[in-house]
Amino acid sequence: MSYKIVSWNLNSIRIRKDHLRDLISKHDPDVIFLQETRVDNSKYPIIDDYNNYYFGEKGRNGVAILSKHTCDILFISDRKIIAKYNDLVLINIYAPCQYGEEKITFFDSLLSDIDTYENIILGGDFNATHNNKDVHKMFCDIYNDTEREFMHTISNKLVGLSDIGKFTWWDYRVNGFDNNIGLGIDKFFVSPNIKFDGTAKILKYFRGLERPSDHAPILCQIL
Repeated sequence: MSYKIVSWNLNSIRIRKDHLRDLISKHDPDVIFLQETRVDNSKYPIIDDYNNYYFGEKGRNGVAILSKHTCDILFISDRKIIAKYNDLVLINIYAPCQYGEEKITFFDSLLSDIDTYENIILGGDFNATHNNKDVHKMFCDIYNDTEREFMHTISNKLVGLSDIGKFTWWDYRVNGFDNNIGLGIDKFFVSPNIKFDGTAKILKYFRGLERPSDHAPILCQIL
């Protein structure tokens, strides 16, 4: 059985619920990873035709998994959900943006998860890059060697599906989308035994909508 899986930092699910519906209409994904939902659980807008698994807080953070089939939730917080989906283990993350103890702890925990589970689909907003190919020269010093070492360790354990050097986030402040000033921080990784169809596609159309998220969704096909 094949699956279409999308990951998207929506930067507010309530503001961009119609954008999400548009994505569902155009691509009909089996599973959707969402980051920065920015809403507490009592006000989360349920997305029809999907099982909704979510955890968030008002105005910041928040993650969700939407799936056509039911999941067993293995772990959930405002930055990470781990779910069993048929024979797959889904890990959806929103890594801390600023470097510091919180980010180090987060990535240490993620590496432990990778060592714990099998048949992993890992996706989300990593807020880190492998090297400067994923970074516009305006942001050349934004990530340090420790963050990049985490990314390389993940790449040594899992297979990366995202093209290095293609941006998924563009800065609002400098008309980044039109000028291609951005970062490649949204990614998919899978366990080595999992078959997939090519690299993840960056759905740039959605970054060009009115009042868009600063991130484009990415889509992978698991075979």
